[in-house]
Amino acid sequence: MTLPIRPPVYKMPTYSLTGDLLSFLRCRLQYRFLNGSSLPPSRPVQLWFGNFIHGVLEEAFRRADQSGVLPPWPEDDIINICDLIEARLAAQGKSPRNQDIKDLARVRAAAAINILGPDLFPIIEQAEVRLQGLRYLPKGGSIELRSDCFEVQGVVDVLTSISLGRKSRKNRLVATIQEVVPALPSRGEFEIIVDYKGMRRPSIKNKLWEHLEWQINTYAWLRGEQAHSQPVAAGVLIFINELAPSKDDLEALLGEVKSKGTDVMPSAQEIKRLKSKIKDPLKVLSEETRLSRALRVIPIDPKAVSKYCREFDRVVKEIEECVTRETQAGAIMNNWEPPDDSDRDEDTCAACDFRHFCQKSPFGGAPFAP
Repeated sequence: MTLPIRPPVYKMPTYSLTGDLLSFLRCRLQYRFLNGSSLPPSRPVQLWFGNFIHGVLEEAFRRADQSGVLPPWPEDDIINICDLIEARLAAQGKSPRNQDIKDLARVRAAAAINILGPDLFPIIEQAEVRLQGLRYLPKGGSIELRSDCFEVQGVVDVLTSISLGRKSRKNRLVATIQEVVPALPSRGEFEIIVDYKGMRRPSIKNKLWEHLEWQINTYAWLRGEQAHSQPVAAGVLIFINELAPSKDDLEALLGEVKSKGTDVMPSAQEIKRLKSKIKDPLKVLSEETRLSRALRVIPIDPKAVSKYCREFDRVVKEIEECVTRETQAGAIMNNWEPPDDSDRDEDTCAACDFRHFCQKSPFGGAPFAP
């Protein structure tokens, strides 16, 4: 009796819009070591901060929804939420690098709750919605890939036309959305997706500016793949760091003001304070300016969604080609090229654990044990 040979396991790769798309575009080699090898970074500031902020906002929304009491809240209540989320992350083996990072994260968490919460929490219809979808890789090329399709994942908050309709233009978030997309009231039932970013608002001259537009348009497609969803009319990116900027953030903003690299300019008086020696960063920009810089509304157009989804497919195909070449050659370095000088992000290179053996890093030097 002849037994059939068991066919090889068909593995469909999974990609997230933040952890894969943005990471790969930032640096292929770093992406390979952190994602492909599951090596934890020695200084996981961004990872801890992003999880911390998401956890704090989710818990704050849950408490506001249950109690009916909107922020601003007393300091003790916010400290209680921060302690709870920090303990949860510690149980997962995630902790801040030092006390300064922890203190700054708590200041930003408090600002997010008290500045953003009063306008955001009443219009959230669904919080932390997990999205999943299936896409096919572009055909063509000389490399045989391990799969012809891939899964896309993401997490967003969802606002609806009904929740927005219950609020007047006194709601600053609703007013900002309607200013960018004035035709919203005539669009019938629709949804708006919200994504939090643990970062400052990037310069409009930075490639990340467009990459984030990729992400929110792909989220719009992904949301449309879910059951019982309405058409997505806009996406909102919330840059949490802008609500409580650091001194470094303000220095970067001043540089962007001089080079006209930002789309949300401070007032003339605030620019004077940017150039002054004021020690407290929260006294440099008004709350209105900080909130305006924290919000980026992106109208969703079906043509743009198709365009950016194709771009995402192309990037995933590049990742899969790198995986295949490494598998065939048995080597990493020659198959995951780091960015050239013109595309390199200095901050990413400076904090990279693999800079000591990266041939294109300007921060090389002798290797040492972390």
